[in-house]
Amino acid sequence: HGVHAVESKLVIRQLGVRDCDNAGLVGRGVQVDIDGMRTTANRIGIELRDTDTGSLRSKGAVVNLIAHDNGEQGMVITNSDIVVAFATFYGNFSVGVANRVGLQLSCRGGSATIINSITWKKATTPNPTVLECSFKHSNVEGPTPPSGQGNISQAPLFADAPNGDFRLSSSSPCIDSGTDDLTPLATSAPSHDYAGNARQVKLKGPGSADMGAYERQTL
Repeated sequence: HGVHAVESKLVIRQLGVRDCDNAGLVGRGVQVDIDGMRTTANRIGIELRDTDTGSLRSKGAVVNLIAHDNGEQGMVITNSDIVVAFATFYGNFSVGVANRVGLQLSCRGGSATIINSITWKKATTPNPTVLECSFKHSNVEGPTPPSGQGNISQAPLFADAPNGDFRLSSSSPCIDSGTDDLTPLATSAPSHDYAGNARQVKLKGPGSADMGAYERQTL
């Protein structure tokens, strides 16, 4: 593992983890406070779960996250209470993960809410990109958007996703399509995006914050 924390407070600011044989980050029974993380080319991007005995769940928030091109799954949340906001998941895939292909996100047990996020480019089309996750105001690849307020399924039009540039192009449907209401996030909405630029830049009228790790600054 790149980072392995057990029954502790896990605070991360602007961390990059790549090329780990297992997970880029594993937290078991931790209090999570992550703002700014990029996990790339690991077996699993991030795994947050309860302790082995099940006596303590992981809880907290992950914001401004990029998880891309991890070999198995972008993020795994198990028996934990986690809010993920302003995240971009792209190209995370595997064969034989929970008998499914192309899982970007797996949420089992507990309460996992994904807000203002993008998950795109799964490995194969017949299988779901996510498993048992609750979304709102997010762009999730699929023939139809998942249930939940403000969700869409439209090509996010990244600047250059194959080369790792997940900024939004000027015509992206994710611009101003998020929500400024991040309930149940325990803290207030972050004032900055993954790159440190201002959040909630209104470019298309009244609008709201953008979906994904980056906030478009101009049209």
